[in-house]
Amino acid sequence: GSIIHVSFLCIEILLGGTGIILIKELERWFFGCFFLVLCLLTLTFHCMSFARIRNAAVTLHVGCAIVLTYPILQLTALLFSILAVGFFFLHTVAILAFYNYKQSRNEDTFKELVLPIFILIFLSFWSQQVLKYIVIATSASTAQAWWQGQYPSISQHPALNGLARNCTYNLGAISFGAVFVSIIETIVLIIQYFKRLSKASPGNCCLGCFLSCIQCCLVCCEAILDYINKYAFVYVGIWGYSYLWAGKQVVTLFAHHGFVVVGADFFIDFVFFMNSFIIGLVSAGFGILLVEIGPNSWDEHTTSPKLVAALVSGIAGLFIGTIVFSVVDGANKSVMVLFSENPHVLEITHPDEFKRLSASWSLLGQDIKAGEDSTDDSADQNDA
Repeated sequence: GSIIHVSFLCIEILLGGTGIILIKELERWFFGCFFLVLCLLTLTFHCMSFARIRNAAVTLHVGCAIVLTYPILQLTALLFSILAVGFFFLHTVAILAFYNYKQSRNEDTFKELVLPIFILIFLSFWSQQVLKYIVIATSASTAQAWWQGQYPSISQHPALNGLARNCTYNLGAISFGAVFVSIIETIVLIIQYFKRLSKASPGNCCLGCFLSCIQCCLVCCEAILDYINKYAFVYVGIWGYSYLWAGKQVVTLFAHHGFVVVGADFFIDFVFFMNSFIIGLVSAGFGILLVEIGPNSWDEHTTSPKLVAALVSGIAGLFIGTIVFSVVDGANKSVMVLFSENPHVLEITHPDEFKRLSASWSLLGQDIKAGEDSTDDSADQNDA
């Protein structure tokens, strides 16, 4: 909770300071008042969200407790981060090699050059999404074991069992759900390509605006679908549902506890984003440092080696941060799903965490006893 409050205070100070400087020093009254109004709105939102911030902090605390109880989850995140970076660089090298090969043969038409490159980009996006969702589903499987009081033993480990199940039995559902996000991401890149072509030709201002509107809508759809997918794969990891049935359960969850779930996720994702962004910046700086201290043969065929190194390293670092934090993200979402479905199991296995969660949910006007009905409904659906 302190991290969230400090982050909001920094944003409020930054906005307020910018507004004062614009008014006093630069005499830009319009922009200064705009930043001051933003500062006031942010402060109002901050003050009105203390209960939601507390709920997010408690959920994050329980999610971190799950991850720390099973250290193998962190090793899983590290392994999948290495796989993600490997797949990313593999697809990057393949795209650059294919581009150079086609350019050397003067084959630069859309069908011969651009379309295969977009297919390779789609495969890159798909692999990254599958790896991320496997980590989330594994966190959910492990969270269920922690919820029921199961701890690692010599004969079996909940995290390893969940990882094996999500890499085999649940892999079809995970891959199927990841396809839709990857398709949207690829279409966004294709639209960006056509926007660049439209800018090169005069008189295509309306077409560029139209493509920008479509791109904006697709980016919003991608973010919404990715958010729903995370909860869907929590259900897949916990109960082994199919992707479509898990999506139906997500809709039911949002219908009953949507404000609590979305409110907690907003603040938790804000913390994750800031940390992932910092990791990306550090990785970009490391890439630039490699260009500086490395031999000249590394960048002799590149026009802007520092820019390329910063972009590639920054994106790779962002992928690493996203996958590492997806472990905790999956645990957080599992806590909200399990607490909404059957909170009374937690009262028996982890009474202290139950008291903290029930107190934070009660502040938001949520009835804890409703979980019994949800559990019965879930059991009836499993029997059906």
